[in-house]
Amino acid sequence: MALAQFIHAPEFEGKEKHVPDIALSTSDLGTVVTIQVGKEVVHPTTKEHHIEWVKVFGETQEGKFVEIGELNFGRGTAFPRGSLVIKKEEYKSLTALSYCNLHGVWDNSLAL
Repeated sequence: MALAQFIHAPEFEGKEKHVPDIALSTSDLGTVVTIQVGKEVVHPTTKEHHIEWVKVFGETQEGKFVEIGELNFGRGTAFPRGSLVIKKEEYKSLTALSYCNLHGVWDNSLAL
């Protein structure tokens, strides 16, 4: 089985919010990429139902798909929101994958 068949796109969103929202801002260091799982309503954060991690990938200007970073939220111990800093000019797009312990992997992408 291919991993792609287990990844849920934003169109498959249910009543809980699993889609990782990608927001950009600037800082002295570069472009701040902030990921929050659930844009309107933050995903639940309980021991029984939580987001464990988000992985952020980028498509480079050369067309390579590279991992930029990973945000870990424990097992119901931290709200699913975090940031990392990138050099925006190095990328064409960003993709975030979030993992819910009950509902699997969800993705979202942003063209830069």
